[in-house]
Amino acid sequence: MSTPANRKRALERINCREELSEHLKNKLSILVAPAEVRLHPLNTDKYRWHFKDSKRYLFTNQLSKLSTNAYIEIRRALTSGDIWAVLQDGLQPSNKA
Repeated sequence: MSTPANRKRALERINCREELSEHLKNKLSILVAPAEVRLHPLNTDKYRWHFKDSKRYLFTNQLSKLSTNAYIEIRRALTSGDIWAVLQDGLQPSNKA
């Protein structure tokens, strides 16, 4: 039986993954299913995460290991620009007209 805290953590993890996935789609035109988003992408993934030094601690663990508050903080940091995605090679996508 799951506790209310576990259900809240699961919901926040899902929300966080969805927002990270949406960020990749909107900023880099990369489609990554929310369940496949990683804070530590594989070499075969097309993206990397950059972050301000003040948010480095959010990237010390895998997404599945984070706390409820960390998921919320990642979402806020995406909105504020403290966390952002770049293409694996470091180049930003060109704007196609």
